[in-house]
Amino acid sequence: MPISPERQDQRRKKILAKTRELIRQNGIKALNIRDLAAFCGVSVPTLYNQFGNKDGLLKAAGEEVFLQHYDNIIYPPDSHGLSRILFIDGKNVDMILENGELSIYLTRAGRVASNSLSAAQKAIGEAIDEIKQQGDLVDWIDSHYIAGRIYARARGVVAEWAIGAINDQQLRRIRRNDMALALLGVTTGETHAFVKQMLIDDRSHREKNHS
Repeated sequence: MPISPERQDQRRKKILAKTRELIRQNGIKALNIRDLAAFCGVSVPTLYNQFGNKDGLLKAAGEEVFLQHYDNIIYPPDSHGLSRILFIDGKNVDMILENGELSIYLTRAGRVASNSLSAAQKAIGEAIDEIKQQGDLVDWIDSHYIAGRIYARARGVVAEWAIGAINDQQLRRIRRNDMALALLGVTTGETHAFVKQMLIDDRSHREKNHS
């Protein structure tokens, strides 16, 4: 007897949640489709029919957590414009690090889904629109173009992290600095002053640590 769409969705979520749990516990290499099927109470053919192969399963597991992240994100009451962008980026890095090995695998394989990328760019674009409404965005720039550039560079920094070129702390710092640099040339007023001070403070911090 066919199962209802609601039960299919529940089963899919259970499988993907268990996939992420097993990866956090034992790593991707140890993830076994037969064991996963047993844990979830489904047959091996069911898993292959739904996800195609192990790579498809990993992609779905990463995509779900990414989209859930944006669906469930709760912004602080006083966040708007730049503070919202900083909040979004901080939460993104938290999510990436929390799903460490899965994030590395998907980044190296270029398997981040397009709708996941669209969700991230949309959130940043909305925050930049708030900067525009505040009057702090120069009138000749398109806010969604800047959002795209910010997110494209953020993905590049994650790629550097995924190959081990930078550590967790550098991932967080470089992403913030790149965002500040992207906004520095297209903002005015308080937003411009704030991102400039962010870069000055970071430089002072790095010089102090290297002295």
